Amino acid sequence: MRREFGLDKPLITQLGIYLFKVVQGESGILNPVPSNLSWKLIISRLPATFLLMGHRARAGAFVGVFLGVVYTRRSAFSENAAVLAAIAGHSMPTFWVGQILLIIFSLHLGLFPAQGMFSLRVRETGFGAIWDLFTILSFPH
Repeated sequence: MRREFGLDKPLITQLGIYLFKVVQGESGILNPVPSNLSWKLIISRLPATFLLMGHRARAGAFVGVFLGVVYTRRSAFSENAAVLAAIAGHSMPTFWVGQILLIIFSLHLGLFPAQGMFSLRVRETGFGAIWDLFTILSFPH
């Protein structure tokens, strides 16, 4: 069994084999999706991924600048609040914080859609779809 899975080889060789298989699109022996379909699936999701990454980077920059300005006031309260926020932000698991924020801001406050890039209420086309996406990314509902 060790030979079949390649566990009898040195660790660096195992890593090399793993990285070579990842580049080929193979994600394991029990992969239910063929490797050519895996790449097609990954590539089809790239535009949405880059759109969300850019939007979140912009929002993070605005929040970072705001917190930097607040921190430069050098009051004891703002310093303690910034340090507390930094420690809390680094100590909580990201997946957990994401789920909690999703529950608070989308389900309880209704500020953002719970899932998806487009509104599920009305399916827009053309410029309406672009505007719908822009409002979901930028403004509360």
